[in-house]
Amino acid sequence: MRTVFSAIGYSVGDFTHANVSLQPLLVATLLSLPEYPDHPILAISTNEQALISFLNLMNDRNASSHASGQQITVSAALEHAVFTLSWIKSFTNYLG
Repeated sequence: MRTVFSAIGYSVGDFTHANVSLQPLLVATLLSLPEYPDHPILAISTNEQALISFLNLMNDRNASSHASGQQITVSAALEHAVFTLSWIKSFTNYLG
């Protein structure tokens, strides 16, 4: 059995107080891919649509959080949920 730590906690080196935004982490990951050709994101997100879905999820989350008063539609929330579950399943399959 493997222990999987939060990418956010890992990035800041503090697993118990992880509060880093996902967008900068994604940008840092994408910029570092030439140095890490075996990075899991390459095995999991092999198509452009997955990246677009990921960006849409982050944008909708940011727009509707922090007491903004904005809400997303139920259909958009369900699309994000389906994408997230699919991505998590792919990631856990990658981990073995």
